[in-house]
Amino acid sequence: MGRTADADRRLFQLLLDFATTLASQTDARTNAAGRDGPDDHEVVDHDNGRRSALATLITRSTAVLDIEGIGVMLLDGRDHLAVGAASDAAIDRIEHAQLGFDQGPCVDAFRTDATVTVDDLADDERYPQLASLAEGQGVRGVLSIPMRADGEVLGAMNLYRAATGPFDDDMVQVGRLFADTTSTHLRSAARTAAATEQLLGIRRAMRTHGPIEQAKGAIMHAVGLSDRQAFDLLRQHARRSRQPLLEVVRAFLVGELTTGDLGWTSAGAHDGQVAAE
Repeated sequence: MGRTADADRRLFQLLLDFATTLASQTDARTNAAGRDGPDDHEVVDHDNGRRSALATLITRSTAVLDIEGIGVMLLDGRDHLAVGAASDAAIDRIEHAQLGFDQGPCVDAFRTDATVTVDDLADDERYPQLASLAEGQGVRGVLSIPMRADGEVLGAMNLYRAATGPFDDDMVQVGRLFADTTSTHLRSAARTAAATEQLLGIRRAMRTHGPIEQAKGAIMHAVGLSDRQAFDLLRQHARRSRQPLLEVVRAFLVGELTTGDLGWTSAGAHDGQVAAE
């Protein structure tokens, strides 16, 4: 059966919602990197956020594409192929089975960077280990499509249906467009996430080093020590008192500790040394 314009519009809207969700997650994470943003742990991390959005996309797209289910495999942080999302538990089992057997249309689509079609998974000599599992889960036909972005293969998308027989050209074309668009949105979100993480790293560094620089500056101005000597004064007191360096720094900045408390005396100042207690 040919696709309708309404189905195409619905699929386009789902992809647009997916892109919007990814963008909103990035905005929230970026706000966390701002001076007045929330702490890092208050924001959903990028990886889990993307997986959740992907699961929503493929679950809702199943009905629009008039198929039984969708599974997605993606490269993980160690460049190993892993299940990224599945529209339901049955599809999830088939996806994991392919990884366990190191065999299946999705694995082949990823490795060969080519679309793989299966007319009947229960009777395909290429994948004998999947035959009984496929019948038990109610899926027979499979269309597996590489997920590409920027010339790289990120993983593969599997479209499953209960019917047997070849997929028509229209379905293959729509499947490829769906996989390509999903891949592009995921890659864009991943790149933005990497940039945001760098910004968050800078923020964390400023939280740590900002107070230390202030304390060193105050000591240098008050008693004429060098940058290195001022830092040594703070560090030595932290070691003697067995306190974290930042606690010593903050106590000094709010006036709870003086340079004398830190161990500075005028003795030894003439030769540029920090006098320790």
